[in-house]
Amino acid sequence: MTSGSKTTIAASTLMKEYQFPVVIEYDPEEDAYLADCPLLQGCYTDGKTYEEALENITDALPLCIESRLAIGDPIPTREALL
Repeated sequence: MTSGSKTTIAASTLMKEYQFPVVIEYDPEEDAYLADCPLLQGCYTDGKTYEEALENITDALPLCIESRLAIGDPIPTREALL
């Protein structure tokens, strides 16, 4: 894989807004861009283009947060990365 880019995405669920860093990397073996949110284990997706991967992870983040909230898991904060 080549080095990826990092960005922060805001995700709104119910009545709270969160911001999470995401990493998007190009994988030449898969010929796809892989998007991952390091703070939300298991929250990842891909896309044929960088823009598609960014759109997909933006859509996935609220679903991952809602899933964690539904089972009582805590939502990590940016401080968890430090």
